[in-house]
Amino acid sequence: MKEFKKYFSAFLIISLGFIPFIPDFGVIDLIATHFFYISFIQILISLYLLILGDNLPISINKIDIFYIMFLLFGIISFINTFNQTESIIEWIKYFTLFLTYFNLKILFTNFHAPEKIFISIFLVLFALESIYVFKIYLENYSYQGALERSRLLSGLSSNQNIAAFSILIKTPIVIYYFNKTKKKILKAFSFILVSIAIFDILIISSRGAILGLLILLFNLFIIDFRNKNNNKLRFRQSFIFTSLFFVISILQIGLYENKSELKVINRISNYEDTSVSQRIKYIQTSFDLIADNPITGVGIGNWKILSIRDIPGGIKQYEVPYFAHNDFLQVFSEIGIFGFLSYFLILFAPIFFLIKNFYLNKNSSRIEPYIAISLLIFVLDS
Repeated sequence: MKEFKKYFSAFLIISLGFIPFIPDFGVIDLIATHFFYISFIQILISLYLLILGDNLPISINKIDIFYIMFLLFGIISFINTFNQTESIIEWIKYFTLFLTYFNLKILFTNFHAPEKIFISIFLVLFALESIYVFKIYLENYSYQGALERSRLLSGLSSNQNIAAFSILIKTPIVIYYFNKTKKKILKAFSFILVSIAIFDILIISSRGAILGLLILLFNLFIIDFRNKNNNKLRFRQSFIFTSLFFVISILQIGLYENKSELKVINRISNYEDTSVSQRIKYIQTSFDLIADNPITGVGIGNWKILSIRDIPGGIKQYEVPYFAHNDFLQVFSEIGIFGFLSYFLILFAPIFFLIKNFYLNKNSSRIEPYIAISLLIFVLDS
């Protein structure tokens, strides 16, 4: 029975990794299909834990409390909601994500070495995502000019920016694996994967992801600076991956010789296009909605409805504002200040604890600082 629990737990955890491969089944919004799949998997996991998980430890930590508070403030926001049905749907999505996190936390206790399972899943997903985008680029490359920013480069995601950040968030964990593994073939494999990932991020040309990549490299220097175990190799990883970034950047600039606006340097420095001005309008609308109801918010899930009314020129043909491009402001406007604070703590408390643990232990060979970097990149994407 113990072996069955271990293997079935691994199957349930891995099943969540299949999300990028779920077809859209003809729906307009791919998120609907993804949440349906996640909900189905959570029903399976919950039934498994209720029936066979009697010996599994269940504990509540501070992050759990912050998330429960967030859900409660989400319910309170129903008081002022413009569209209650939409609020219920959105709240159920947040609850599903909480249940996913909580169930995964319990499932990982089935393993003596949960870190290995975690890293293995990340490696497989990282390889599939990065190689797939690279394959799409090679298939569409023309000697007459490089591929434009295209939905083709969304890879297994529904959006280019999401694809870039999905790859980037996993990159610190793969770099940790590169440093940790002693097998040369696995070290070479992980290095090649990171090289492909950096290339993918640069050819997708997501400003946020490129900035996140620079933040990653900066933090690698911080980790290396604190590495006092071996002075000869003190700045080894930061030197390797910073050099790799510059080499691939030069390659990207060469490939995009005929498309100067997509070159790395220009993508970072140019913040005057329509995409940026549109997002500024969304942010201004968020502040207006916050001013209207700073305590309880306008109702969870209602930003996309009320923004149609408030954003000047927000509707273009059939295109309407869907989210604020700033999760913190959107949550603040929908749930109010207390909901915003709980949401803030859900994301930043783990980062604080991981960084604190890293500095107290003075051990750069642990995975904590790399997970902290991944969370920082997730916050940047938020």
